Amino acid sequence: MVIDLNNYSPPITYNTEILLNLIDEISIYKYYLGVVDITKKVKNPFRKDTHPSFFLFYSDKSFRLVWKDFGTNETGNCITLVAKLFHISYFEAINKIAMDFGLTKGENKISRVAINESNLFKDQFKSKNLLIQIERKPFTNEELEYWATYTINKKELLENNIFSIQSVWLNKKKLYLPNELRFAYYFDQLDKWKIYTPFNKEFKWFGNVSTKTVEGLEKLDITKPVIIQKSRKDAIVMRKIYPNVVNTQNEADTSITPEVDLLLQQCPERYVFWDADQSGVNACKKLNVKGYKYFNVPKKYYVQHGCKDISDLVQNYGFEKAQDIVLNEMSKKGLIINN
Repeated sequence: MVIDLNNYSPPITYNTEILLNLIDEISIYKYYLGVVDITKKVKNPFRKDTHPSFFLFYSDKSFRLVWKDFGTNETGNCITLVAKLFHISYFEAINKIAMDFGLTKGENKISRVAINESNLFKDQFKSKNLLIQIERKPFTNEELEYWATYTINKKELLENNIFSIQSVWLNKKKLYLPNELRFAYYFDQLDKWKIYTPFNKEFKWFGNVSTKTVEGLEKLDITKPVIIQKSRKDAIVMRKIYPNVVNTQNEADTSITPEVDLLLQQCPERYVFWDADQSGVNACKKLNVKGYKYFNVPKKYYVQHGCKDISDLVQNYGFEKAQDIVLNEMSKKGLIINN
């Protein structure tokens, strides 16, 4: 069988990370618990009780919104909740959530109002309740080799406030984390942090930075087209090809506030370069409706090697080929760079 790569979308195998990137935890809890205010104790969904004995809170161990049954002292995340409610396995619960929210049909039943509400709750929680402190350490050879796969060197890391870390404290409590590659992104204008653990599928990111934080605006040249990336790492790599770049903290049209949108509108053109997977493309299309152009990694590179963004391209094919691929996609959208 011959696969038409231009019209092929590989099936998504859902896991915790992929699912919770597409559906926020708050929406899952509200859907299955039927609650409106998740900041208060509610009646226990597992049994009848006369007084509310079920509560949701952010865990300083998993950095997830988790539940606790005060009657049994059991705790878990939103997926274990669904597994326990329906007497199914964890994997079956992931698939049930994906099905109930329409993801298996290429849809997402979460409304824009729900997304805004979820992001507001998370941002308010982060700003009020998450104090992050770190102890830095020199970069190891292993850490520098990791960044070198993206053509990012030690000087560039330090210039972009990315540090190797020895220890992390959350609300003045030292976290005992697994021994694995871990970095801290410092947001100097906010005095806040994001912790990046690249090979941890469950907890790749945590931090106290708002989802609506857009980086690079202070260096934006409004006389030239701007490219919007979805991470600091992608922005660093992209600037080696085209310098007028800003980046969001995630792939959501709501991550660009009306105030930021007004600033970006001063540029001749606005291009979004987010992930090549279905989630990223859908997010690009939402901004396209608002007047943003977009391009993605060509589908064949995503299908063949899982390259979703510019960093993946560089890691898999080297900088020169990645640059040729990206410049070609840019030119198709009318953004041509004269060297």
